[in-house]
Amino acid sequence: PFILILEGSVLDESLAGSGSFSRMGQDADGRPLTIAAWIDRLAEHAEAVIAIGSCVAWGGIPAAAGSPTGAMGLESYLGRDFHSQAELPVIDMPGCPPPGEAFVETLISVWLHLARLVPLELDEEHRPRWLYNEPTHSQPPRADYMPAHVYDVTLGPTVGCPVPRQGWMKGIGGCARVRGSCIGCT
Repeated sequence: PFILILEGSVLDESLAGSGSFSRMGQDADGRPLTIAAWIDRLAEHAEAVIAIGSCVAWGGIPAAAGSPTGAMGLESYLGRDFHSQAELPVIDMPGCPPPGEAFVETLISVWLHLARLVPLELDEEHRPRWLYNEPTHSQPPRADYMPAHVYDVTLGPTVGCPVPRQGWMKGIGGCARVRGSCIGCT
């Protein structure tokens, strides 16, 4: 039994022509293996699949319109109805990056869930509910630059994110903590 953890957008190798966009190792015949090929081989056998970072969760910046790679999130690649061996959907941990502490908390929770000791509570976007349930910041700096889907002037922030509370590492860093503007990556 294993947990598959991925980071980075999944690239549409069918758009690579005679080459490839990503490679990691070779098959028995010496042909290069793409990341998509590894996902195809491993995901269906994993007890759980965790997507860490906004690129693998949603496609991220590499999935912007016009990208020649056809970048996408893991759930888009596998399909929204994908379930692991333990009947779990892809567990998304968006953020650029998500806090390391949040990743460790999620990994421990997945292990405890697989051991049938605790339920794994995910929200409608398949994110750990306890990490992504609070609005990003009550008065985010530079709110006038924020996209409308992220910040509603009458309601405030509309995305949940652990970064303002946990920082990126040991309580340090994070968009709102350094007076940056939230772009809604989570």
